[in-house]
Amino acid sequence: MTSEWSRTVGPALHKKGFRVTFVEKEAEFCKKLKEEDYDVAWIISNGSMSFDPNELGKAVFEFHRKKRGVFIWGDNDPLFAHANAILPLLGDFKLVGDTPADRTLCYGEGKVRGQFDKDHLCFCGVNALYEGVTICYPDRVNENVKVIATSTDGTPCICCIESTPETGRVLVDTGFTKLYQSYWSTAGQARYVVNACVWLVDVEGRFGGQEPRK
Repeated sequence: MTSEWSRTVGPALHKKGFRVTFVEKEAEFCKKLKEEDYDVAWIISNGSMSFDPNELGKAVFEFHRKKRGVFIWGDNDPLFAHANAILPLLGDFKLVGDTPADRTLCYGEGKVRGQFDKDHLCFCGVNALYEGVTICYPDRVNENVKVIATSTDGTPCICCIESTPETGRVLVDTGFTKLYQSYWSTAGQARYVVNACVWLVDVEGRFGGQEPRK
């Protein structure tokens, strides 16, 4: 994450009680995943990477296999290089495309154009959510992937993968511009990212209903 996210995402998560570490270099990120104890990893993609994508994918996959949560962000083409080093291993799909957006999603059904899933815990207390400026979408959605929001252009824009006895939860958002300061207050972004991190921790699955350490 860059300093941009530390001014929006950071305060929202700190307020909830999460400890947050921001890194910008892939090598440092992979090292921390291997050597330190985190509950959730965020990956906010760029358009290219100088780091070996196989090493990034391997590090995140191993983290995922520890039943830890993974939050993957992309945006319009080509801003999904990091996501696409990881998603084939976690969900057997990639992010593609560049679709018009810049509107607000409403409370409703996840597979309906311009709506998000009112029943999913990531959207608890969220009545509206900015979708991003221009965004990407999954190249396919397999049986293990659940679409929980559809863009105003009609493509899946937020999807998730539930945990298994061997793996943690995964959340994919195709419009990271919703995190920028200039858009942060347009709708329900703060509540959404906090809800998402709580969901990704997977208290029931990992801790039997007991709260993890903050």
